[in-house]
Amino acid sequence: MHIPDDPLYYEKFYFTPEILVFQTHQTKYGQVGTLICWDVFPEAARLTALGGAQFLFYPTANRLAA
Repeated sequence: MHIPDDPLYYEKFYFTPEILVFQTHQTKYGQVGTLICWDVFPEAARLTALGGAQFLFYPTANRLAA
């Protein structure tokens, strides 16, 4: 849902947010919500949990300063 708008990321030119609701998916381990990269804002986790997520999965291409 959140596309980075940063000088080092050009994703806003390639992607558009298509899913306007944070979704959860049933697995054999429980209800999982998948949020990516810039969805690391508190409201994203809160809305996903309110949607039934028991686990949150956040794959990201985070850069760390050395």
